[in-house]
Parts: sequence; structure tokens; C-alpha cells
Amino acid sequence: MKLPLVLASALFPLGDPSKNGGVDENGDFITNGSDLSSTLDKLKSESSFLTVDVWDVGLKIITIFFILGVLLMIMSIIFKNGQWQKWAQGTMLVSFAAMIFIRGIPIVILSFKSKMDVHEAFDGLLIVLEQVTIFMGITGLFLGLLFRLAYKLIEHPEYHRWSKNVIGISAAMMFFSIFGPMIFKVF
Repeated sequence: MKLPLVLASALFPLGDPSKNGGVDENGDFITNGSDLSSTLDKLKSESSFLTVDVWDVGLKIITIFFILGVLLMIMSIIFKNGQWQKWAQGTMLVSFAAMIFIRGIPIVILSFKSKMDVHEAFDGLLIVLEQVTIFMGITGLFLGLLFRLAYKLIEHPEYHRWSKNVIGISAAMMFFSIFGPMIFKVF
């Protein structure tokens, strides 16, 4: 119960008003800067420094979590502990995504000047995703053919299964990335 009283006395000093200011010849009270508005201005200026400190500390905490994730990944590889590896991967992924989100999203938002910029950005993102999917599909086809060659050489059934799965998934990826935008009339 003492804390609100202390905060209230700090924000609203009590006492004789003549000590905090004076009275002019018209009888109006003149302050010397210790009234409510000057106190609020002081709190506002200090809060801007506080937000900068919170921002810096938050970025450092995210960086610390990423480094701890890297160290835990190393320890999980050394001790062959799957639970540590799972936690380390999750920590590194979340901290990396948080850092990209915190650093990158404001830059992207501030770079948009009109609605056309937003449409062009999404069109560009769709084109990039389509091209990356086609590239991954072609790479997957070559990998599937390599697995098929390995199956022909040593006739191991796992290579035959991997070959069928990789070729089928790669073909489906390329089909949907080429014909998907046409079906949905994106471009």
C-alpha cells in the first residue's frame, strides 16, 4: 500500500504552492516547472530513453538465446542427446525468426509508398517462390534419378522407394508451381 502513496507523492508534490512558484499581480499562479505538465514532460522524455533501453536489451536477449541454442546444439552432437538437439533447433529457429521479424519488417513496411508497391512486392514474392519451387523440383528429379542409379547398381530396396518418392514429389511440386498461378489467376 506504500508504493502507490510514494508514486503519488513523487508525481504530485504536496506543500505550500508559493514554494513551487509564485503569484503575479493579477493573482494568477506562476509555476517554476514543478507542476503536473512539467512532470509529465519529464516522464515522457525519460520513457523515450527507457524504450531504447528495452529495445537494446530485447535484441541482446534474443541474441543470447541464439548463442545458447548453438552451444546446446554442439553439446547435443557431442553427447548424442536427441532432446537437447530438438530444443536447440527450436531455440535457434525461433530466435532467428524473431530477429528477422524485428529487424526486417519495419524496413519493409517503411519502403512501401503506395498500394502499387504492396501489389508489386507480393507479385515479386510469388514469382520468387515459383522459381525456387521449380529449381527444387529439378534438383529433386536429378536426386531421384541418382537414387534410381544406385538401386540399379546394388539393388537395395530403400533406394528404389526413395527414388519413386523423390521423383513423384518433385514432379508434383513443379506441376503445382507452374499451373497453380494459372488456375488461381494470379498473374
